[in-house]
Amino acid sequence: MNDLSQPFKIPSYKYDDAVDELGKMPFGNLIGNILTSCVEAQTRATETAWRYTQSMLEQKTPLVFTFQDQEGLKRLEMPLFTIVPLPYMKLDNIDIDFDAEVGTLDERKGEFLVTVNNASSEGDATQVVKTATNLHIGINAGTTDMPVGLAMLLRHMGGGLIVEDLNDPARAAEIAKIVASLEKHALEEEQHREEIRRMQEEMAQQEEEERRRRDEEERKRQEAEGNTVVYFASPAATIDNTADYAGDPLKGVHVIWTKAATAKDGTSGYYRMSEIDLLSTITSALLWRKFNGPIKLYTDSAGLEYFQRINITGLWNGGIDTSVLDRIPNSYNPSIFYNAGRIFAIQAETTPFTVLDTDMLVWQPLRPLIGDKYVMGLHPEPLAKYQRYYPEQDQLMKKAGWAAPGGWNWSVDPINTAITFFGNSGPTNYYVQQALQFMGGNNGRTSDMDSPMRFVDRRMFAMCMKAITSAASTFLASDTEEGKPFTHIWGANPTARDNEEINRQICTELVKIIKTHFADIPMPPQVISARNHYRQ
Repeated sequence: MNDLSQPFKIPSYKYDDAVDELGKMPFGNLIGNILTSCVEAQTRATETAWRYTQSMLEQKTPLVFTFQDQEGLKRLEMPLFTIVPLPYMKLDNIDIDFDAEVGTLDERKGEFLVTVNNASSEGDATQVVKTATNLHIGINAGTTDMPVGLAMLLRHMGGGLIVEDLNDPARAAEIAKIVASLEKHALEEEQHREEIRRMQEEMAQQEEEERRRRDEEERKRQEAEGNTVVYFASPAATIDNTADYAGDPLKGVHVIWTKAATAKDGTSGYYRMSEIDLLSTITSALLWRKFNGPIKLYTDSAGLEYFQRINITGLWNGGIDTSVLDRIPNSYNPSIFYNAGRIFAIQAETTPFTVLDTDMLVWQPLRPLIGDKYVMGLHPEPLAKYQRYYPEQDQLMKKAGWAAPGGWNWSVDPINTAITFFGNSGPTNYYVQQALQFMGGNNGRTSDMDSPMRFVDRRMFAMCMKAITSAASTFLASDTEEGKPFTHIWGANPTARDNEEINRQICTELVKIIKTHFADIPMPPQVISARNHYRQ
């Protein structure tokens, strides 16, 4: 046995066999695949350069520079394409080095084995072979000259550089003329808008003075006739008939916070109701008294002064309270949280009671629908349907330091609270506490300025009731339920204020309801005027 640590020479008669074995090696694949990959890389580099060049050519807006030289202030415009480097690259040369070693250490058998990349042929178990393989690839790449056509294009575009002398007298005069023209038109437009605002204010003031004059004349006429009347004050069978209540009387609550109304309308001072608002408020209170029980009004001093002036304070036979809303702190922004007065009224009331919007008409007793429920809203508003009206928790407009309680379930559907029954002080107080904490000092801005109050009125209400009572009940199973015992005019009010025909239709129907259900009740001059106006 030879010393395996020493090199072993293949007998000469075996050289041809070794060459044959080397000839079986896949040199074509080893080298050809490398060259193919280099060609593909060069192709992709060319395609990338072409796409980049196209994107630069699509940039139509020139780059503008302003600079100062010895001649003065200059302005330079140049295409972006002329100043950015273009990625043209080529492969200069490719070096491939490949080493293979074939050897045997068994002279007696005169056999050998070729091994490349760890793949070996079958051999004798006693055979020991020493092999080695090495593969080295060297690639040199560098930038190349751009195509002739593109170079011509760049030279042409470079010749289109624009340099303006901003100190040129003619240019300066032209710019001054343009600026003066813009300033003149802007001033005229502002004067025009100011004139329109002044005319609108004068018209509103004239209408208000005329309305006050008519109210004062009517008051004097009543006094002269000895008929100082507070309308709706005297109980009458058609208004307060306990036999129609289907159980014990149920207190209703109206809330009119005039500070919020004037802030939302952009007005201040003297408060008054539009015809449609006055008719819907009167109808809502009369129908509640007819079918459910007494109704109370929470308002402020400005609201009381208005209702006293038109002699309808007797409409609310449950009394009128001004102390609660007059004391609302200034930290509650009326232009954002316009229903904050409602929350303060709920806090002041003693359960059980029902808060209803002044444009909510209830056509039947509610005691049978309430049963033993703790709290009830009007109907659910599925998040899947109304998601755009309710921002997520992280998008909600909230003040610094406020955090929602951990027990709130944000997947609960909000509940419309245009009419809400509060029958238990526990969930009522919890909701009021959470609402006041959220609203106080919260003065942020959001794209939908109704969303913060909508969140408090509906979504927070539903989550609070879920946390305290497992779930809030509703009078209606959905917002599309047929045979409703309610009519909510809310959706039509904004449209009616801007559309005379729709306003006429709704006011006509309200007048019909008053004439039909309360024909023997003396009506104030405003209702009589509306009745004559919308008589069919």
